[in-house]
Amino acid sequence: MEYSQQKQKLLELEKIGDYVFHGSGSKIEEEFEPRQAYNHKLKEDGTYDAIPDGQPAVFTSHIVDIAIFMAIFNSENLKKSCRSGFSFVDGDVLFRVNKETYQNLPQTAQGYVYVFLKKDFEKINSTEYVSYKKVKPVETIKISVRDLPENIEVKEF
Repeated sequence: MEYSQQKQKLLELEKIGDYVFHGSGSKIEEEFEPRQAYNHKLKEDGTYDAIPDGQPAVFTSHIVDIAIFMAIFNSENLKKSCRSGFSFVDGDVLFRVNKETYQNLPQTAQGYVYVFLKKDFEKINSTEYVSYKKVKPVETIKISVRDLPENIEVKEF
């Protein structure tokens, strides 16, 4: 498969191993500040409870496809609803979106991958790194739907 120049550059940075990546649908010009992350648990009435995920931090991954996925599947690009996620199983990242999210994603959707120095972050699990203080990206790369990972499963969850 032929990747865009942007994805090629991100994959080259990933291969170097000195960087971590954060994906967002928003263009952020200033330093990143720690923010509270949430997991969403489905309730019986069909709504979701937002459950705090650790302490406020800037969350990144050393896996660029996770950042690309997060940069495209978000409320900036999906105004109605966005149900997406990923898991790390046996060394592979498994991406998933529900049918509504997949169908409503505009083919013109874009996002940004922010590149940070890995040394400024602490590894908290097999895919995530965090900073509990303000950090500034060394580079910002605009990406599009064509840069998404190929292994996205469409299923209800």
